[in-house]
Amino acid sequence: MERDAAIQLVNSWNQLPNQPEAGRAYHRLTQALVTVLPSDITAGGAALVENVPTVLALNATNVFTVIVDPQSGDKANVTVRRFPLAAERMRVDLVDNIAGELPNDVVGAHLRDWTFTWVSGEVLNFGSVVKVYNGWSDAPQSAERFARALAAALGWEMPSDER
Repeated sequence: MERDAAIQLVNSWNQLPNQPEAGRAYHRLTQALVTVLPSDITAGGAALVENVPTVLALNATNVFTVIVDPQSGDKANVTVRRFPLAAERMRVDLVDNIAGELPNDVVGAHLRDWTFTWVSGEVLNFGSVVKVYNGWSDAPQSAERFARALAAALGWEMPSDER
């Protein structure tokens, strides 16, 4: 993966709650994205997966999840998982909540809960923010952009949320 793209993903990851200690984790994650992920990544984002801050990446044939292992302490070990991208072997579930609320926030938001399930039993579940109703942050966050790209790769083209 290109370094500039990796830095953008790590910056999105860095905004998630439940972060390991910054500094070493930030640099180890950036290094892992550059050295481990292929150069043909087409979409990426950051989300809490099983309550762990996770970088999500997609290319034409695979889905990748990358975490800084919360058990590794100062070593900031990085774990990468690869899932094959195969529309005929995956199911997509979506819960759409246009009247949601962000944690610790008083403004409303359009939220989604995405679940991608492989026939092998592997599950990738995460939430995303489509829009925040405060006038400042109305663009979809990186997890939503990633989920839409993955859904499109599986044949589900979603219409724009523009009203």
